[in-house]
Amino acid sequence: MERLFTKNMFVMLLSIMIGAIIITYFVADIVYRSNI
Repeated sequence: MERLFTKNMFVMLLSIMIGAIIITYFVADIVYRSNI
C-alpha cells in the first residue's frame, strides 16, 4: 500500500513538472514572438 501511494505521488509530481515546463515554454514563445 505504501509503495503504491509513493508511486502515485511520483507520477503526480512528474506530470506537474512536465506541465510546468510546457506552460513556461509556451509563455516564453508568446513573449518572444511579441517582442519581434
